[in-house]
Amino acid sequence: MVHHHFAHYLDVKFHNKSRILRTISAGPVTRVDLARITGLSPATITTLVKELLAAGLVVETQALESMGGRPPILLEFNPDARRAIGLSVDSKRIQAAVVNLAGAIVHLREESLHSTDPQQLLPQVANLVRTLVAEAGLEWDWVAGVGVAVPGIVDPKQGVVRLSTVLGWREVPLGPELSALLGKPVLVQRNGNAAALAEAYFGKSEIQPNLLYLRLSSGIGAAVVAGGSVYTGTTGRAGEVGHMVLDPDGPLCRCGNRGCLEALASARAITGRALEQIQAGRGRRMLELAGGDPEDLTVAHVIQAAQEGDPEAGALLEEAGRWIGLAIAGLVNFTDIHAVVLDGELSQAGETLLQPVRETAMKAVLPSDGARLQIWPSSLWPRAGVIGAATLIIEEVLRFMETEVKPRKRSRSPLPDPE
Repeated sequence: MVHHHFAHYLDVKFHNKSRILRTISAGPVTRVDLARITGLSPATITTLVKELLAAGLVVETQALESMGGRPPILLEFNPDARRAIGLSVDSKRIQAAVVNLAGAIVHLREESLHSTDPQQLLPQVANLVRTLVAEAGLEWDWVAGVGVAVPGIVDPKQGVVRLSTVLGWREVPLGPELSALLGKPVLVQRNGNAAALAEAYFGKSEIQPNLLYLRLSSGIGAAVVAGGSVYTGTTGRAGEVGHMVLDPDGPLCRCGNRGCLEALASARAITGRALEQIQAGRGRRMLELAGGDPEDLTVAHVIQAAQEGDPEAGALLEEAGRWIGLAIAGLVNFTDIHAVVLDGELSQAGETLLQPVRETAMKAVLPSDGARLQIWPSSLWPRAGVIGAATLIIEEVLRFMETEVKPRKRSRSPLPDPE
């Protein structure tokens, strides 16, 4: 995250401006309503709204109806005042998107990785951004910055990927080097943390300042958004719930322990148990969906079979759902956060998975928490990562109210402004 060192009065000013913009972004309001909602003085409202209007982040419109006399002037958030670029990188491909300040993807492009070697990947990423901006017909001045989501352990303050076993990286200064190539600020975050931020800001109709995020894929990871910010922990490893031991006598996990959540309820674990059923002469519908070849079986085939009413596939998802629900209950009891979003392939499995997740979690949380607990599937899947990467930039724009996020150092080779 970018850290700015302002005098105290500037800190207060930015904080107040952020409160104003967040209030306006929730829906059109008058200046009088704004003063009432925020508790700020009319003089402060007048001054700061003028600055937001000048930056283009807020526009004025007239109400269609009034109680008599001149219709009141409404203030509306302008999500198109700036754009953010989001990049999501994994071992095989890059997703890149132009995203507006409301979290909507304006233009999307994907490419296969030429190489995971940073010396080859960074120029590819820079060229992809240039192509994306050109295809979107976007003026470079409108780009507030570039956010990057990567698998691994990240130091977001320095923009350094400390370790990514997926990419084979150690101590890669991704943020500073990409910023130097593009002449724009670049913020870097772990992919799960970035996706959690997207879900908190844009996943539901209202912002979720406190949110638990679970990614249910071939592995299982989590992220915590508290007070509107991602909690990363001391070393950036926060969220490694996949290796929480739930059943000491359970199946062996790839980490060496038994009964980890990942060994019980991940997409890999479910597919493995489906293969065991097929080898035992059961799981006929799942095998048919895989084209008759067990080696081609994926969790998508299990999900499809369950949605068609296949009892064997349904039982596999229900069992996984109970373990996931138990893990969620532990996280809710520990964090006191009652909003939980599920992402990843399994999040789209429907009620066959979600019902046992919710039922188990409701029973296992503290009695006073059950009524408040909300668990829902991601509405951003499979784009939460790339939207989350852009959200790193959007968050800074909304927080500090600058027309663009400032680069950490002078760029060596800025991208020229379009003619």
